Amino acid sequence: MVQEDVITIIVTSFLVSFLVILGAVLLLVFVQKERRRKQQEIFQAVLEAQTQEQKRVGQDLHDDVGPMLAGIYNQLELYASEQQPKNSVPGKLNQILQQIQDTSKAIRKASHELIPVNFDSMTLAEALEDNLLPMNTQNFQVRLPDLAPKTNLSNNQKSQLLKIAKELVLNAIKHSAGTEVIICLAQEQQETTLSVTDNGKGFPKSLQTHGSGVGLQNISNRLTLIKGTLKTSSSPTGGAHIVVTVKN
Repeated sequence: MVQEDVITIIVTSFLVSFLVILGAVLLLVFVQKERRRKQQEIFQAVLEAQTQEQKRVGQDLHDDVGPMLAGIYNQLELYASEQQPKNSVPGKLNQILQQIQDTSKAIRKASHELIPVNFDSMTLAEALEDNLLPMNTQNFQVRLPDLAPKTNLSNNQKSQLLKIAKELVLNAIKHSAGTEVIICLAQEQQETTLSVTDNGKGFPKSLQTHGSGVGLQNISNRLTLIKGTLKTSSSPTGGAHIVVTVKN
C-alpha cells in the first residue's frame, strides 16, 4: 500500500512538473508572438505616418512651391525682356533663370517621388518602370527586361514591393561597385517574385547568412507586413542576387 502511494506521488509530481513546464513554454511562446505582433503594429504605424507626411510634403511642393517658382521665373523673364533688347539678356541673369528652371525640375521630381503611386490606375510593372528608369546615370544602368504585366497583389503589397525595389536599386548604385542592375518581376499562380541582380562585388558572407546590413533589415521589416520572404546570394563571378517572394 505504501509503495502504491509513493508511485502515485511520483506520478503526480511528474505530471504537475510537466504541466508547469508546458505552461511556462506556452506562456513564453505567447509573449514572443505578442511582442512580434506589437512590433509589427508599431512599424506599420510608423510607415503609415511616414507615407502620409511624404504625401503632404509632395503635395505642397507640387501645389505651392512649384507654381511660386514658375511665377518668379516668369516675372524675372518679363523684367529682363523689358530692360534689355531681345536675345541680349545679361549672362548673370540668364544663369539665374536657368537655375530657377533646374530647381523647378528638381521639385517636380521630388514631389513625384513623395506622392504615393495610385495602383488603381497603374500596374506594378508600370510603377517600376516609372520610378526606376529615371535612376539611370552615365555610369550605372537600370534594366527591366522581364516584368509581368499583371500581378495578383493587393495595393499595399504593390506599394511595399515598389519601395523595396527602389531601396535595392539605391543600394546597388551606392555599394555594389558595379555598372548595372537587372530587375525582373514574375507572377506565378500563388506568389509574386521580384528579383534584383547587379554585376558588382556581391555580398559579404555575413550578409548572405544573416540577411542584414545594406538596408536589408528595413526591407525585411517591410516584407514582414506583407508576408514576404527575402533570399540573398552572390555569383561566383561577382554580383549580388536578391529574390523577394510574396504570397498572393
